[in-house]
Amino acid sequence: MKVTTVAPTGTFAKMPGVSEGIHPIYGRHFLRRVRFSMTDLAQAANVACFEFEGDQVEPDILNQSGNTMVVTFPTKDKLVAGVEAMGLRACVTS
Repeated sequence: MKVTTVAPTGTFAKMPGVSEGIHPIYGRHFLRRVRFSMTDLAQAANVACFEFEGDQVEPDILNQSGNTMVVTFPTKDKLVAGVEAMGLRACVTS
């Protein structure tokens, strides 16, 4: 019996917070930037909430219409968080 699978990559892996496969960890902590449409009332409300909570919100410099805002989220790599949750400390070797 043969089974075909598709590895979770890109957004498909980020949505459930799983590994994108065998890729190395880019950084233990990083800034994830997400674009939000200000013409969508639900997205605009989310942006206002994120800004109120202290997240960095700025206009999208690639979209000169002013209808898109970028929110920056400080993020810890999911694998690093999992290792720390087990009470272990990840070491970096070079």
